Amino acid sequence: MVGIVDPVILGLYWPGALTVGNKLCGGPALGDTEERKMGRALFGLIKGLIVGGGLGYCLLKLGNPDNVLVYIICGLVGAVVGVLCGQPPWRAETFWTPIIKMVFGFGVGAGLYALGHRYMPNLYVSVQGFADSVPLRSGALLATAIGGMYGLFVEVDDGGNTAPAGNKRKALPSVDLTDLEQ
Repeated sequence: MVGIVDPVILGLYWPGALTVGNKLCGGPALGDTEERKMGRALFGLIKGLIVGGGLGYCLLKLGNPDNVLVYIICGLVGAVVGVLCGQPPWRAETFWTPIIKMVFGFGVGAGLYALGHRYMPNLYVSVQGFADSVPLRSGALLATAIGGMYGLFVEVDDGGNTAPAGNKRKALPSVDLTDLEQ
């Protein structure tokens, strides 16, 4: 069975790869092509927007609080996005890698909220059906923006090659058997 394949699986895209049976015969190498990088970036942005938008919606339903709760929620956005984007936790080099990504993401989320809350202009956005006027510096909008930006960054930075680590073959050392007989 010979055909042209254009699989789009989790943001991975190999344009025009020629297949015979189940084996890939043509097209670009399976490394990081520009299409795969853009697919990963878009996938990280979408995952971050979903997480940040969900927790931002919770903040909106809580009445847009302006206290420590918003720092914690934005920190949770960073922590969850840090774990969900990039390398999956089961493919991590060590057990501690996802934990470090989570702790660092919590700090990034809380820190970006502090910067956004302090320096964003005092403009208002109307979200029809949910709220009449939501300030740009509110936790609901900043959590969504933090999730999208941090998800994009982590996915591009930590996405890496998706080849499983177990497929690397190790070469045996060469031995000269003529030296053993003497």
